Amino acid sequence: MPPHIHVVVFYAAAQTKATNDRCMGQQLPDV
Repeated sequence: MPPHIHVVVFYAAAQTKATNDRCMGQQLPDV
């Protein structure tokens, strides 16, 4: 499989983790 697939997966995982950290860190209603 193409190398750039790993980058996309890593980027998606990083975005998900960042979103989870934001949601966990502050329960603010700024969606």
